[in-house]
Amino acid sequence: MLEADIVRRAVRAALEEDLGPGDITSRLVLDPQTTARGIVVAREPITIAGLPVAK
Repeated sequence: MLEADIVRRAVRAALEEDLGPGDITSRLVLDPQTTARGIVVAREPITIAGLPVAK
């Protein structure tokens, strides 16, 4: 299992790179502390990169 601090830093860096200043609607509607969960459903076999971080 990956250390939580390493995962947090990796996710933070990825989000900063991808989001930049962020989505204006999300910033206005969502509390910054909001968290979410999701399920990925594939109709065909897939390869997922970064699965240890996603878990």
